[in-house]
Amino acid sequence: MPEQLPPELFDDIFFYLRASEDFASLYAFTEINDFFHTLAEPHLYYHFTLSDHDLYDDSTVIVTQNSIFAGHSPLQVLNLLTDKPHIVTRGYVRSLKLLIEAETNYGGIMDTERRRRWSDDIARLIAPLTSLECVTMSQQGMGMLLWRQFSRDLQVAFGNMLNLPSLWEVEICYLGLPLEVLCRSAMLKRLRLSGSNVSFGTHGQGVSPRTPENQRASLSALNFRHTNYPSIVSWLESGIGPDISRLQYLKATLEVASDYQHVSYMLSLCSSSLIHLALDPGNTGLSTCSSLLVLISLITRARIANLRYKVIARGQTVVMEPPLSRYPFSSSPLFPSSFDAASLSGPFSLSCLSSLKHLELCLEMSGFSSFGRAYTAPFHLSTEF
Repeated sequence: MPEQLPPELFDDIFFYLRASEDFASLYAFTEINDFFHTLAEPHLYYHFTLSDHDLYDDSTVIVTQNSIFAGHSPLQVLNLLTDKPHIVTRGYVRSLKLLIEAETNYGGIMDTERRRRWSDDIARLIAPLTSLECVTMSQQGMGMLLWRQFSRDLQVAFGNMLNLPSLWEVEICYLGLPLEVLCRSAMLKRLRLSGSNVSFGTHGQGVSPRTPENQRASLSALNFRHTNYPSIVSWLESGIGPDISRLQYLKATLEVASDYQHVSYMLSLCSSSLIHLALDPGNTGLSTCSSLLVLISLITRARIANLRYKVIARGQTVVMEPPLSRYPFSSSPLFPSSFDAASLSGPFSLSCLSSLKHLELCLEMSGFSSFGRAYTAPFHLSTEF
């Protein structure tokens, strides 16, 4: 009789099935025998997406590709964890996504009863999930949901979750969040803020004393899109925010002139460690695009192994105007005003990023036509590196 394959090999197979969202095959493996059930079940319940779309749905949880996208109700997952407590005790759930619909009634007032019900169920659900590694909290629909609109129980449960030693990745999308909340996550490595009205030192949170260096999160990846750069810079400078001196990946959307200066300050903090830099001017038009072209002339001394440059124009000819400034990047932040930039005086060049290997510029301009054209960088610009 041939020897059985080692469990590690089966675990790799089940990881592939989970990554490819082939949950039907995972379910099939759990029904073969106890051996396959034990190996496949942790991958089946690795991630849950929770939505407040139908709070009273208590049907049996069936993990599918659609449920990963649209989500289950908190009540469904609570019932599952009650029926199968080993999912919690063995730490199967490692990834969680919370989808919140900012629903209003016809009078434009938040449905407080619906929000209270959702908050209570979510607080009960995330409290026992002590093995989480990745958490996403995202608002769906119109409006802006603020942190202070969450129940006290949910705020406490979310804060405790951020304090988990296993948590290393957090994503916040389209929520009004005080950055002080994220200071509790000492093991955080990857942070993404997208469309979030983040704040610092407001909403009664107060500013805590400077956090000891050995208790601050040390980030390796940051991703910002349509967010509040002045508050982020203030947070990083405060001494209670994360340490980005070892940052390796930074992606940022630059929409107004001051964004260049705020991002420049972040670049100055990680100038010796940053490997991959991605810059996106969003939908700000030609003047920002021309400013981005200027930075190409500032990086000729940087050791760059891979340059990706893309311009997309819809129904219009791309005509680059003269830049607003010779140096779109400056090493001193506009905020906070008390910051001493004496040691960082002078224009900030990307050539100062001594470890930079990958530069990605994503330029897009909107037109009236539904047809698109793709443009690549002129050859001589690429060969300069």
